[in-house]
Amino acid sequence: SPIRIYDHGDKQGFLRKPRKTDGVDGPDGQHPGKAWGMYVDLGAYGVPQRIRDKKSWNFEPALLRMEEWTRKIGGYQCFYTDFLLTRDEYKEMFDHKQYDKMRKKTGADEAFPEVYDKVRPELKVCDRNGRLKAKAN
Repeated sequence: SPIRIYDHGDKQGFLRKPRKTDGVDGPDGQHPGKAWGMYVDLGAYGVPQRIRDKKSWNFEPALLRMEEWTRKIGGYQCFYTDFLLTRDEYKEMFDHKQYDKMRKKTGADEAFPEVYDKVRPELKVCDRNGRLKAKAN
């Protein structure tokens, strides 16, 4: 489904301003004078053919390639999806300047977990952060 992302200047939030502008103003006069870029929410659903054929299939390489491509083109992964992003990759994909500033200003940084900690996969499913640390040591 299509997603319109507006350029909100210094109040942009998690989604960075669009790299390419596709228009100005929103439908029915919403957001007058604001440039926007069009994005597409693309999902892959169903059981992979290899699994249906009762063969093994490792989802990680495919998902890692997709995540790398998404970051490279300035795209985003919706929070309802599974992801393998490390904290640094997540911060590369989503702009944390305003978020971190407001967490500190309100004291939320000491009271509540970051969004990343709420949406990342359970460690039992995938601990890419831990594996990367182990490889570095």
